[in-house]
Amino acid sequence: ITAFMSGCSYEATRPSVDDIAALKASLAPGSSVFVTMLPHRPLEELVASAVALRSAGLTPVPHVSARHFESLAVLEKLLSSLASNAQADNILLIGGDVAKPTGSIPDVLTIINSGLLQASGIKAAGVAGFPDGHPAVSEDEIEASLVTKLAALQSAGIDGYIVTQFCFHAHTII
Repeated sequence: ITAFMSGCSYEATRPSVDDIAALKASLAPGSSVFVTMLPHRPLEELVASAVALRSAGLTPVPHVSARHFESLAVLEKLLSSLASNAQADNILLIGGDVAKPTGSIPDVLTIINSGLLQASGIKAAGVAGFPDGHPAVSEDEIEASLVTKLAALQSAGIDGYIVTQFCFHAHTII
């Protein structure tokens, strides 16, 4: 179990100074910590969390929630800030789980195809996998979307991978 769990990642939602200290004390240096992008919270908060994690010797992996950006210009500014301030070159791309986008970015594929990831120095990007399904999306749509996103990342020269929540049912993951 210890060997299996040694390769897992962690997620932090608005980590405090104490949270980051606890993560630093508990995790191996360089461990990946996914940083949640929360709707209605300032993007600077995401950057500050990523910077604090990097300063603690951990690897921040910020969430980028497509449907919560007003525009590609706002996303470009965020990616630039994450790269320059937190040396973030690995992100998690998620749709944002809202029916109507806040702005002009309808989905993750729009971000991948924009060229902004390469321009910002992103080397790797995770995309959401749904081993237990999704209440608003069919299994066929999930699979087609996943394959399309991974192919687009590969075409863009970015290492793509699938991120899922922890699950205790091996059959679901398989």
